[in-house]
Amino acid sequence: AIDRVGVVGAFSGEVRQGAIAHGFAGERIRTFPDKDAAVTWIKEMIATKKIGKEDVILVKASRGLRFETIVAKLIEEGA
Repeated sequence: AIDRVGVVGAFSGEVRQGAIAHGFAGERIRTFPDKDAAVTWIKEMIATKKIGKEDVILVKASRGLRFETIVAKLIEEGA
C-alpha cells in the first residue's frame, strides 16, 4: 500500500486532486515547488520516525526533472 505521496512540479496540484478524487487521503499527499523542498520533507519524515529503514521510497519522474538528484542528496546527507 502507498502511505504517502509527494509531488513536485507544475502539475503537482492536478496530480494531488486526481489522487484525492480516487480515494487517496488528502492529508497524505503533499505538493512541492521544487526538488529541494521534497528532500526536506523526506528528511523531516525520517527525523520524526514517520518513515524508517524498512520503508520504501519510490522516486519517480521524467528524465527531464533529474530526480536522481533527490536520491543523491539523501544518500550524501546520510538520510
